[in-house]
Amino acid sequence: MKKQLPFNPLLTIVIINYNTGDLVKQLLESISRFDKRLVFSACQLSARRNEEEIVPAEIIVVDNNSTDGSRKLLKELNFKSQIPISKQISNSNFQTSSRHPDFSTKSKSSGSSVDGVPGMVIRHPLKMLKKFQHDNGDGNKQHDVLSRHLTEDAWPLSTQHDIKLKLIFNKTNLGFGRANNQAMKIARGQYILLLNSDTLVKEGAISQTVFWLSSHPEYDVVGCRLLNKDGSRQPSTGHFPTLPNVAKMLFADRLNKGKAMASPSESKPVDWIMGAFMLLRREVFEKSHGFDKHIFMYMEEVEWCYRLKKLGFRVGFYADAKIIHFGGGSSPGNRRQRIWHIYEGLLYFYRRHRSRLARFILRTMLVIKAAAACVLGAIIRNHYLRITYCRALRLSLSK
Repeated sequence: MKKQLPFNPLLTIVIINYNTGDLVKQLLESISRFDKRLVFSACQLSARRNEEEIVPAEIIVVDNNSTDGSRKLLKELNFKSQIPISKQISNSNFQTSSRHPDFSTKSKSSGSSVDGVPGMVIRHPLKMLKKFQHDNGDGNKQHDVLSRHLTEDAWPLSTQHDIKLKLIFNKTNLGFGRANNQAMKIARGQYILLLNSDTLVKEGAISQTVFWLSSHPEYDVVGCRLLNKDGSRQPSTGHFPTLPNVAKMLFADRLNKGKAMASPSESKPVDWIMGAFMLLRREVFEKSHGFDKHIFMYMEEVEWCYRLKKLGFRVGFYADAKIIHFGGGSSPGNRRQRIWHIYEGLLYFYRRHRSRLARFILRTMLVIKAAAACVLGAIIRNHYLRITYCRALRLSLSK
């Protein structure tokens, strides 16, 4: 009988869930189906010990006090088998098929606050990611790209993966940054991947990026290419918010379209990358302590990358690995909140990292933009403009 190898993950994948249980499920399916070099258990590691290009990995899912039933779903994954996910999630915005993979376990979870889910078996019926866009008939674009293929024949056992999940359930919504920090504190991997729940992994994207970062010691944090659901490139890198850059964003957005953020054509150093896919060396978190806990959502990766640069770390973009990023999975369609959080994030960034004069100039620009949009909304009776920017104006004056 062969001695089983100890399982020490090289990579920790961190996923934050807030009312996106169906997206988390699809993401897990895409990881297992489309990145064969990832192994999630000692059994897999023993069976593939002679292979050179494998990445032992663990997955940590942090739930930020979801209210849509996905919290219950994550708990029940350890106990339910052959239960359609669509029946376990209420108020879902996404369609699911009546046929789903098996979910079963080989051992019970621990009773700690971080629930280990060893031996969760996911059998994947998915074939290939052929299309990225789907219309449900009433004009609404759907995010359930993978679930549309669940009705296809063949549930090949050869694609079965044992995925070990660690689950953290928060009693309140701590926000994106703090939840990621929670997971990074208990991560065992030498590399840590922060991966949005509203993403799908394309062929080998995760392991390919790990190999690239391990062979490029000049970088410490790296992002890959993000794609929209139609396959087009999605801007995912940007410059730090200097006053000229903020002015362009606020007052010349249409003229500056495509320049504030970019999807570079080649691998290169960048100021910051989106948190939808952020791969970092473990020492980066240990020396920087992760995201700033005072930023709830949006701007947190910009602020962190800025601090990392001051600490001597280098951020890069890797052009050859690709994932699909739907965007707004935790707050679909809520552009207002995004604008409010960006206003708050900019004001906080300048309070922490810029001079008093720079803060005054920033606040003046934010007030002018918000006041103008608020007045315009009132004149043309645009409810969205008036509500959104009147609150943005109050934020600019109060922060």
